[in-house]
Amino acid sequence: MNSCMVGIDLGVTSEHVACISDGDGKPSKKTIGFSRRHCKSDNLDATTLVRASLIDAQSLQEIQLTDATTFALKRASRQQDKFTWECSRIKQRILSFCAWVMPGVKECFEDPFSQVARTFYWHFTDPFKAKRAGIKGIGGRLEKATKKKIEDSL
Repeated sequence: MNSCMVGIDLGVTSEHVACISDGDGKPSKKTIGFSRRHCKSDNLDATTLVRASLIDAQSLQEIQLTDATTFALKRASRQQDKFTWECSRIKQRILSFCAWVMPGVKECFEDPFSQVARTFYWHFTDPFKAKRAGIKGIGGRLEKATKKKIEDSL
């Protein structure tokens, strides 16, 4: 297998230096300098790093670069995790607010974000509106939204 090695000396106060070897492990005569924020320059370190394959090949680790599809999938998974976390955070905030405004309302529903619960929150968060509607009015609104029979006990 023919491969090349890249030795990079990461700089602290000046630019980084890289040296590339051929398939036999012999370093090229020219080193490549490139910058990041905090850099230092040391051509000797870069050349030494690229010769490491000749001295101790067992200590080197081969890196596997992912293909574009795998990388896109990883990025999408991270975005989905972030989105899921944000949604759960918002749901907890809504529940906290509802518990503050109407203590004990979470315990009225098996699932605090079911269609019945969401309809109740949407229409009857105002206690005066709920009082005006009464049990029959609240039940009628919830039945209309969910198309299910709502027990008065709810």
